[in-house]
Amino acid sequence: MKLMDYGVKPLDFQNPQAHLNSADNGLSRRGFVVTALASGFAVAAQPVLAQAIKTDDKGLIAGEVKIPVAGGSIPGYRAVPKKPGKYPVVLVVQEIFGVHEHIQDMCRRYAKAGYYAIAPEMFARQGDVSKMTDIGQILSEVVSKVPDAQVCADLDAAVAFAGASKQADTKRVGLVGLERVPVREGVQLFDSQGHKLGHVTSGTLAPTVNQPIAMAYLAANHAAPGGEVQAEVRGKRYPMRVASMPFAPHRYHRG
Repeated sequence: MKLMDYGVKPLDFQNPQAHLNSADNGLSRRGFVVTALASGFAVAAQPVLAQAIKTDDKGLIAGEVKIPVAGGSIPGYRAVPKKPGKYPVVLVVQEIFGVHEHIQDMCRRYAKAGYYAIAPEMFARQGDVSKMTDIGQILSEVVSKVPDAQVCADLDAAVAFAGASKQADTKRVGLVGLERVPVREGVQLFDSQGHKLGHVTSGTLAPTVNQPIAMAYLAANHAAPGGEVQAEVRGKRYPMRVASMPFAPHRYHRG
């Protein structure tokens, strides 16, 4: 799935706030019904079993955050290890009950495992499902009215929030050049429509694979192996393919 399929520009990792402030995604005119997360479990998810898992926040920075989006902000829950470092990002996508205690607990579990976990409240514009008692009502009055473009934009906003914290390692990928033009640190990456997707962190001409290779940070929706991006070198753009790392298989044998 690409954001451009829904008329939403991909996230510019060099200037994420510009994406969040942009009104051209059509979402800024919506009001926000939910401005804070509810405590505990959603009513419709009751009764909660006595043996429900409860993960503590020892060793974590965990709690509610405000995620900037077009037209304002939405609440979300973030959990990350207290130990200084940059951690891989996990987007925890809510179920139909919103970002209630179960989703918050999932964030803490991921953080305990060494991830930056964040769950944006993606129903914030449509309704507060935490107090609804009927699942049918949740589906018909809230879930069915959440557009795909809104979901994509809110997830991108959550990644931008994580990246801006300096505690998150946003998606780092390998790139293989389709032409013999080396790319170096700082080279900007674009999609076929000219939208900026990320930047190269290091690159060289690799004799092992006989092609230019690089490592880069990319918008998550373009980071799947096999995808193609354009690297701008001295004013001209060259195609590169997203590749799994390492670029060449290991030849050694573990005894």
